[in-house]
Amino acid sequence: MVTTSGDRDSLQIVLTPNRSATWRFNCLVLKLFGFVIFAIAIGWSLMGVWVILPFAGIEFALLVYFVYRTSSDCYRKEVLHLSPGVIRLERGRKAPTTAHSFDRASCEFIKTYPSHFWSAASINLKSRGKLIRVGRFLNKQDIEELWALLSRSGIPYREKGQAPVDTDPFKL
Repeated sequence: MVTTSGDRDSLQIVLTPNRSATWRFNCLVLKLFGFVIFAIAIGWSLMGVWVILPFAGIEFALLVYFVYRTSSDCYRKEVLHLSPGVIRLERGRKAPTTAHSFDRASCEFIKTYPSHFWSAASINLKSRGKLIRVGRFLNKQDIEELWALLSRSGIPYREKGQAPVDTDPFKL
């Protein structure tokens, strides 16, 4: 998701991944799956196949781990500050953990088209030989929205590669 605040000279762009489910919904799904997994495991163990219990526990623990990990990654955030003299990129979850500052005059945005039409393009910030990818977690529509904002910001930009031909017969 791309949200902005400010004007053309002093612009703040906040980039966040799209969240398909809240943490509360994920907990509800985990409770449902836990009930089903352990009901089946206890049923089999009552019939004498007790060896299924550790595997059910491992299965549920892995499910909880991967749901937590996915949900945690959905709370990443990148904030791009475009001010008259400096471009600043901050990354983190609850607070900025990494920050990069660049001189605006030496910066350039580069959009690289993918080789396949189902993939999203990538946007990189280049300054004095240093290349940093911006919005790695964005989908196609958000990448295009970000590119439209960056191309109107007055900072030099260019495109690499060829725009893929849309040959999607199903319009997915």
